[in-house]
Amino acid sequence: MRKCVRRAWSSSNRGLTLIELLVTLVILSILAAAAVPYAELTVRRDKEMELRRTLRQVRTAIDSFHDDWRNGAISKTGDGVSDDGFPKTLTVLVEGVEAGDAKGGVRKYLRRIPRDPFADAPKDTRPRPLVAARSTKNVPKLSLTRDTVPSSGSSR
Repeated sequence: MRKCVRRAWSSSNRGLTLIELLVTLVILSILAAAAVPYAELTVRRDKEMELRRTLRQVRTAIDSFHDDWRNGAISKTGDGVSDDGFPKTLTVLVEGVEAGDAKGGVRKYLRRIPRDPFADAPKDTRPRPLVAARSTKNVPKLSLTRDTVPSSGSSR
């Protein structure tokens, strides 16, 4: 004797219920909520490391400047030099100071002032083209009439 039992829901046509989808969504949101602070912490640590590197560069440049001032390699009466042998501003390290030796010239200590990684970066860093202001008083207006517009496909 053979029994034929029909299932109401066979495995081939069974879909996911709303409860299963909600449980999955809750699990994924918990995992995402745990991952976001970790990612923010990683970004902050990267910025801190970049800040340490740039501060070390500036400190090395200031120390080299002071050593050169003490050894007489740069002018002791220059515009960018303070009375105690340190640069008055950071731009002095980039622009340079007059050398105190017979050769003359300019001694530079930094290529550029390092960027602060914690400062807000500008939203648009692309260079903007310089456009001169134009006067529209003497510009003739163009008017397109049916005679000046080429026809599309049909010839007369």
